[in-house]
Amino acid sequence: MSVSVVIGVFNGEGLITRCVESVMAQTLQPSEIIIVNDGSSDGSLAELRLLESRFPDMLDIRSQKNKGVAAVLNSAVARCSGEYVANADQDDFFTADRLEKSVALLQETNADMMGGQLVGGLGERLLLLKSRFATDPESIADAIAHGFDPLPHATMMVRRDGFERFGGYRLNRRAEDLEIMLRWAHRGAKIVVSPDVLAYYTLRREHVSLNVQTRWMLYTQYARDVACLPDDEVPDFGRWFSTQPMGPARREARRRVFRMSARLALGTLTRSSMPSD
Repeated sequence: MSVSVVIGVFNGEGLITRCVESVMAQTLQPSEIIIVNDGSSDGSLAELRLLESRFPDMLDIRSQKNKGVAAVLNSAVARCSGEYVANADQDDFFTADRLEKSVALLQETNADMMGGQLVGGLGERLLLLKSRFATDPESIADAIAHGFDPLPHATMMVRRDGFERFGGYRLNRRAEDLEIMLRWAHRGAKIVVSPDVLAYYTLRREHVSLNVQTRWMLYTQYARDVACLPDDEVPDFGRWFSTQPMGPARREARRRVFRMSARLALGTLTRSSMPSD
C-alpha cells in the first residue's frame, strides 16, 4: 500500500511550505509528493527549491508554463506511482492523520473516491468554518443527482487506477473539481465521505464578493451540464457561456454572499488559532 500526494502551485509563495510540512508530518507517510509549479511569477519556485533541499528523497518538483489547474493535476497524476492519490492545493494543509484515515476508509468501503470535512478561514488567526458534507450513502447520491459537490476537493483521495477507468481532469474547463467528481459518479465510481475534518484551507477575502460568487455559480452550472457528456461532446466554456442567462447565477451569488457575510457578522465562524498539527 502506497500513497502519492499531488500539489499544484501557482503563485503560492508563503503558503506552499506549510502545505508540504503538513504532508511530511503525517502519521502515514506518503511514498512521494509530486509538485507541479504552473508558471508562478512570484517566489514560489525558490520556496520549492528550499523544500526540496529539506526533503530531497520525497519531493518530485517540476515546472511548466502556465496551463491551468486541470493540466497541472493531470501532469502530477501521470507521474504518481502510489496505489492511492491524495490531492492538495497550495493553500491547504492536512490534519496529521488525514492520509491514514483516508486509506483506511477506502480499504474498508472498497470505494474509488473519498473525502472528509474541511475547515477554512481568514487570516493568521482564522475565522474557522467547518464544512457539512453528508456521509450517508443516500445523501451522497442525492447530492450527486442534483449536481452538488459530494465532498471537498481539498480532502479528496482516489485509487490511482480510477483515472484510467473514469478519466482524468478535463482540460480547458471550469470547476474541474466538481466536474471530475460528478463524472466519476456518473460512470459508476463509488464515493464515500468521512465525518472527520481532514484538511484546512485559507479563505481569501475576495471570495466573499458578488463577482467571484457569480463566476463560481456559472462554473458550477457548467460542470453540472458537461459531467455526463462524452469527452468529444463537451463544449468549451466560452461557447457554453454564450447560451446562458446571467440572472439565475447572479441571484444565487447574492444569496451566497449574504449567507457568508451573515455568518461572519453573527459569529458562526469562531475566531481561533489554526491547530499546530
